[in-house]
Amino acid sequence: MDLVLDIGNYRLKGAFFDGDQVVESFVTPPEKVQLEKALEGKRADQVLISSVNSEAEPMVREVLAAQGFSFQMLDFSTLKVGLDVEQPEAVGHDRIANVYGALFHFPQNDCIVVDLGTAVTFDYASCDGRYLGGAIYPGIDIGAKALAENIEKLPQVDIAKPPLAVAKTTITHIQSGLYWGLLGAIERITFEMRNISSSPSDVKVIATGGLLSKMDPEEFAKDLSDFVDLIDTRLTLIGIHEIMKEKNKDA
Repeated sequence: MDLVLDIGNYRLKGAFFDGDQVVESFVTPPEKVQLEKALEGKRADQVLISSVNSEAEPMVREVLAAQGFSFQMLDFSTLKVGLDVEQPEAVGHDRIANVYGALFHFPQNDCIVVDLGTAVTFDYASCDGRYLGGAIYPGIDIGAKALAENIEKLPQVDIAKPPLAVAKTTITHIQSGLYWGLLGAIERITFEMRNISSSPSDVKVIATGGLLSKMDPEEFAKDLSDFVDLIDTRLTLIGIHEIMKEKNKDA
């Protein structure tokens, strides 16, 4: 059994793997009590940790050691994936892991990963294992906050799909613009990105990220289905596990 952990600024995600199969996963705040509860009674032969939260790392190390796990921190500088960008050191660790996760699902295809978080990131991975670049778009929560803070008469709204695109109240006006605007951005940006391929129709689009758990999953998946081939909320964790497998082969 393998365990991978992804320590983010606001969330700590983990997954146990038996071979390539995710047998259990969890998402908690990066807090000691929550992590202890998630790992209680569990065992793993190897543990690999990816982190962008240096303040939470000592706590995670302490909990793992106390529960008898041996672990390694992921060194992204030694990976085989090619970073075909001007500043490879600036590419986020989660985005690199997403490339590995995408190529696990579609090893014969170029892929675009759409990660729906605080920001929406778009990342293009070639089937020969190169990260070719991407785009960053404001997340839907940022849009809602910006409208409420910068326009006096507009309220803060909950993120939700409105009943109608042509809305009837101020709140649903905002929800309509945010919801359909995000979907429109995803459709257009992925369309433009596909066109760098000699076979645009063969490029696969994968959606992941925290927003997927905030929306109505079935309804949101339906609205994404015209331009997204796969939704996988555990894509980053799968990518970290693929990196673990790569390192084991080289050992």
